[in-house]
Amino acid sequence: MTRQRIMKEGTEPYIRRAELYSKNPEIFAKIELTLVGLFRNDNKLKNEEVAEALELVLKTLDTEKKGILYEYRAESSVVNDVALRVLNVIRGYKDMAELRRGRITLDYAKNVIEEFLKEIKFYMEIEKNPQSYLIHISRYHPERVETRQGGGSLIISS
Repeated sequence: MTRQRIMKEGTEPYIRRAELYSKNPEIFAKIELTLVGLFRNDNKLKNEEVAEALELVLKTLDTEKKGILYEYRAESSVVNDVALRVLNVIRGYKDMAELRRGRITLDYAKNVIEEFLKEIKFYMEIEKNPQSYLIHISRYHPERVETRQGGGSLIISS
């Protein structure tokens, strides 16, 4: 997969992502874990829905950069839920003064979301499986064990 992406886009996207990642690796992990958690809770979630949600997040951040607080919404409640959860992660790193070193700017947040969006669009383009990106990032977090509400049984993903 990496080889295909390098052949298509060159090494520039990897260098850019590495530079962003080195500034705040926690936010990348937190967004990824948020997406993995949503996917594991709703195994019908698709790459396309996540991409639409990330586009809404970008529009919301663009609007905020202009000084207007407005959250864009989709018709799909699933897309809105994904967008809200990702925005909450962003705001946790952007708006908390006590983070100091880990605090991020709106521009940095937009760049991070753009990187996630590029990656998911790449998977949508080259893979027929509508969940390929979500499956891919879930493999990086096999240790995550969740419990179902009500049932009390453990779900251990592989």
